[in-house]
Amino acid sequence: MRSQSPHTPEPSRQPRTATGVSKVVSFADDDSSVSSSRQYSPVASVVSDQVDSGKKRRATPAGKFNALFRRGTPKPSTAPEASARSATRRSYHTRNMSSETPAASSRAGSGARLGGLATFERGAFDLKSDLNNLTEKGIDVLRTELAALDLECAEELRKSVHANYMPYITASQGVGQLDAEMGILRNYLTTSSVLVNALKEVAATRVPTLSAPKDDAAASTAADVDWAQTTEGLRWADSLDEVDVTIAERRPLDALQALRRVEKMLTRPSSPQSSDPLHKKKVQQEARMERQLGELEERQKRLAAMCESALVEAASGHLPADGGASELRLAAGVLASVAGSPHAAHKLLAAHSMRLKRAQQLLLKPQNTGGSDVDGTEYAGALSQRVFQTVASAADDMAAVFADDTPELSSLFVVWALQETQQSALLIKRHALSPFAAPAGLSSTVQCCVLALVHCRALQASHSLALAPSLLRELWPACDQVLDRRLRRIADEIRLGVADEIDKIAAQGLPATEETGWAQLTTAFPSADNMLDEIQAVVQILAPLAGPRVAEAVRKTVNEMFGVYTQALAAGFAKYTKPDGTLPPRLGPATEPAMEVAASLVEQFLPELMMPLAEKCGSNMDMAEVMRQIEWLASELGMQRADSPED
Repeated sequence: MRSQSPHTPEPSRQPRTATGVSKVVSFADDDSSVSSSRQYSPVASVVSDQVDSGKKRRATPAGKFNALFRRGTPKPSTAPEASARSATRRSYHTRNMSSETPAASSRAGSGARLGGLATFERGAFDLKSDLNNLTEKGIDVLRTELAALDLECAEELRKSVHANYMPYITASQGVGQLDAEMGILRNYLTTSSVLVNALKEVAATRVPTLSAPKDDAAASTAADVDWAQTTEGLRWADSLDEVDVTIAERRPLDALQALRRVEKMLTRPSSPQSSDPLHKKKVQQEARMERQLGELEERQKRLAAMCESALVEAASGHLPADGGASELRLAAGVLASVAGSPHAAHKLLAAHSMRLKRAQQLLLKPQNTGGSDVDGTEYAGALSQRVFQTVASAADDMAAVFADDTPELSSLFVVWALQETQQSALLIKRHALSPFAAPAGLSSTVQCCVLALVHCRALQASHSLALAPSLLRELWPACDQVLDRRLRRIADEIRLGVADEIDKIAAQGLPATEETGWAQLTTAFPSADNMLDEIQAVVQILAPLAGPRVAEAVRKTVNEMFGVYTQALAAGFAKYTKPDGTLPPRLGPATEPAMEVAASLVEQFLPELMMPLAEKCGSNMDMAEVMRQIEWLASELGMQRADSPED
C-alpha cells in the first residue's frame, strides 16, 4: 500500500495505455522494414491483443528498448525491400544536397537556421515560382519549420523579458528617488519665484542711501502702518483673514482659491514708483514685499499641513464611507497645487499604505479568523484581496488627482506597488505558510500562493499592472521547501518498494499472470505505477502556478524520481549478483522486464504526465539525463547496447 499525505488530493488514476510491449521481444536491424509478426519497430506500435481499457492497462511500447539494448547479436536484415528503400533515401538526400546553394549549405552545417527557410533568408522568395512547385509534403515541411521558428522567437522573447525585468525594477526605484528629490527642489524654486523677481527689480534700481539704517527701519515701520490704513492694505488684510478662516474650517478648495487671490495681489504693482533713485519709498516697498512674502509662505505651509492631516484622517477611517474617497482626492489635489505633484503623490500613497496596514492588523485578531483557518488559506486569501484592492484604489486616485500622468509619477506608483506586494508576501509567509507548512503539506501551501496570484492577476487585468512575477518570486521558496520534503518521502518509499519487489522475485521468481504489456510488468514491479501516481499528484498541485520556476521544479522532480528508481533497481539486483557476475536462476529473467519498465516510463508515461504543464511551460523532461540513466542501468544489469560490438 502506498502512503498518502492527508492533505494531498487523490489524483485521478487514468488508465495508462502503452503500445509495443509483449512477452516475446525480438530485435530487428534499423534498416529492415520487413519483419515477422513477432517483431516490433522502434516506433511504438499497437498490440493486437489489447484488453478491456476499463479494467486493465493496455500494452506499452518497447520500441526504444528493443532498439537500444540486446543480449545477443542483432539479426541481419535480408529483406530486399529494405535495401531498395535505403538506396532511395540516399539518392533523395544526394539530390537535395546538390540543389542547395553554398550559403544555404553553410547555414545548414552550422545549425543556426532551419534548412527549409533558406529561401526566405536569401530574400528571393516568389509566391508563384517557389510555392507552386512544392509538393504537398514540401508544403507540410515548410509549415512545420515556420511553426518551429515561431516557437523559437516566442521563447527568445520570454527569455528577454525575464532577463531584463529586474534591471527595469532597479532602475525604476532609482528614477523614483531622483524624481522625488527633483520635485522638492522644484517646489522650493516655485515658492521663491515671487521673492526672486521682486529682489531683481529692486536690485536693478537701488543705490546706497545716505540715511542711517535705524532711520530707514523707523521710516519703513511708519510707512507700513500708514499703508495698512489704505484701501490696498485693508484688502490685503481681509484676504489673509479669509485664508485663515477657510483653513480653520478645513475647506481646502476655498482656502486654495483665497490663496491664489492673495498671490495676485502680491504680484500687482502697489503704487507708481518715484523716478528719484534716492527716494526712501524704494526701501519701504522692499521691506513690505518681504513681509508679504513671509505671510504668504506661512499660509501655504498651514494649508499643506491641513491637507496632509486630511489624508491621515482618511487613511485612519475617520472620514465617512460615502465621502471618504472624494475628500481624499480633494486634499491630495490641493496639496499638489501648494507643495507640488511629487510631494502630494508621496503623501497620497502613504495614506493608502496606512489604510492597508490597519486592515492587515485587523486580520491578525482572533475574532476575524473564527478558528476555522487550519491551513492558512483564509488569511492568505483575505490579505491578498485587501492588498491588491488597495493598490487598485491607489491607482484610481492617482489617475483622478494627477490627470497629466508623468513618467516620474508612474515610476513612483510602480515602486510603491512593488513594495506593498513584497510586504504582503512576507506577511503571507510569516502567518500562513510557515506555521502550517508541516501539518498542511504541499497542497495547502500551493493553495495559499494560488489565492494570492488570483487577486494579483485580477489587478493586472483591470489596471495593466504586472505584479505576479514579483509575488511568486517571494512566495516560491516556501513552496520549494515543502516540495523537497515531499520528494524525499517519495524517494524513500520507492527505494523500499523496489527492494521488496526484487527480494520477492529472488525468492519466488516472476509472478505468473495472464496480463500483457504494462499490466504484466507492473505485476512484478508495482512500485513503478506508484511512482507515476505520486508524480502525477505533484504535477496537478503545481499546475496553477505555471511559470519558469514551476517548470524547473517539475523537471527536477521527474529527473530525481526517475534517478531514484533506476538506482533502486540497480542496487536491488547488485545485492544478489554473484562474484562471477551472474544472478540467481529465479532473478536472472527479471532484468529484461526491469529494463522494459524503465524504457516505458521514459517513452510514454512520464511525457503523458507532463503534458498539462508542457503546454504552459515547455518541455519538463531532460531527455539527455534520463537516457544517460537508462544506459547506466543497462550496464549495471549486464545488458549491451544494440550498436555495441559483441564480447
